[in-house]
Amino acid sequence: MTTSRGRIQRWFRSLVSRVIGRGGGRPGLTTVEGTTSGTATDEDALAPSAPADRGDVPGWVLVTLMTAGLVSALWLVAGKALVNLFETAISHVAP
Repeated sequence: MTTSRGRIQRWFRSLVSRVIGRGGGRPGLTTVEGTTSGTATDEDALAPSAPADRGDVPGWVLVTLMTAGLVSALWLVAGKALVNLFETAISHVAP
């Protein structure tokens, strides 16, 4: 059973390396085959060799601004209807 598991792991690694490349798709990543020590594990293959980046800050800022813009536009267009809907719902719930 360990032989088929090893074959599956090798097949999966070759598939991943063909799809995203040897470096894992990001600079600074190493693969198990690219390491010099013989004790590399699967976790070592995906560990970044450089400090983690800050993330996608401009993307989150854009999403936040677009969401605020959509809410403002919706409030301008349908504000009175939304207020009436809210007041009607609250009046049906309140004793």
